Amino acid sequence: MKTSTVRRGVAIFLVLNGLLAMWPGLLPFNRIYPLIFGLPFVMAWLTFLMLLVGIALFVVALADRADGRPSS
Repeated sequence: MKTSTVRRGVAIFLVLNGLLAMWPGLLPFNRIYPLIFGLPFVMAWLTFLMLLVGIALFVVALADRADGRPSS
């Protein structure tokens, strides 16, 4: 897959992620129960979004490496 395609997809994902982490995108997830690993649901949701950002950036790094560009 081309690096520009991967970067464009990750950029779209990051914009959607930002919308889901702020008001009004957070409203459906803004509740305490159920507890997930002892965290209120909203905290678990935000933690999950942060983990997805890390995975997305790792995918960009892999695409850069496959294209021969250094990922710094």
